[in-house]
Amino acid sequence: MIRKQNNRVWYEDICKYYNLTKEQAHELSARKRGRKPSLPGSKTCQPVSNMTFEELWDMKPRENSEQIFEFYKDVGSWLAIRQPRYNMNHNYNTLVQILNHYNPNKSNYNLLEYGSGVGPVTRFITDNYKNSFHFTLADVPSEPLHFARFRLTERGLKEKDNFNIIEIEPYKFPNFDRKFDLITVCDVFEHCDAPYEALQNMLKYCHKNTIFVETWVEHPDDGPSTGCDLDRDKEKTQKCIKENFKHVYGRGTRIWIKK
Repeated sequence: MIRKQNNRVWYEDICKYYNLTKEQAHELSARKRGRKPSLPGSKTCQPVSNMTFEELWDMKPRENSEQIFEFYKDVGSWLAIRQPRYNMNHNYNTLVQILNHYNPNKSNYNLLEYGSGVGPVTRFITDNYKNSFHFTLADVPSEPLHFARFRLTERGLKEKDNFNIIEIEPYKFPNFDRKFDLITVCDVFEHCDAPYEALQNMLKYCHKNTIFVETWVEHPDDGPSTGCDLDRDKEKTQKCIKENFKHVYGRGTRIWIKK
């Protein structure tokens, strides 16, 4: 893999998209229980203020897939502003090195970031590597996906040519147009309304050397994001991962290779 210099800071894109100062980006991206930030709107979402994350979850029923998906629109720019700061210290060099180790002769890598949010893995690779990649970002329709599209086009990537944005529909799973060399499902499974079925769908788009990266984050009962921690089918989903992949690296963030 050919490395390149990354001179960007996590708040740069936030400030440009939401017309914020550096100080405002720091304030609005903080994470602690009980916050009621006045979040800006954008051309793709409405402003949100005077409500905690948990209150936004509780203001409507969140029983079925449609209701759960709607939550990610209801929070407006909350996650789009929060996620770049949360991911600023994440270093994905190891998974890129493992990808290259198991797929050494490829000239173009196909990557799927499932439940992508603002696309932290895609952003990191784009900023740090010169190799040829095609990225597919899949998530529920929400502001983070719009922001991810902005970040990639700001870096000179062209939709369809260099990346695809896939909006996941309730009760349906995406049909992709390719098999993937790398699939990441990070900070996602615990929030999925149907994680086992989502995994079954992703398996259709793996080849023998596909690298699969996943986490299952457990938040404390009194911490942020507990409302949308569904934790459905955890044992069943993790068993399926072990049956279909060989573990090659990591504990909290686990890296696997397709058997």
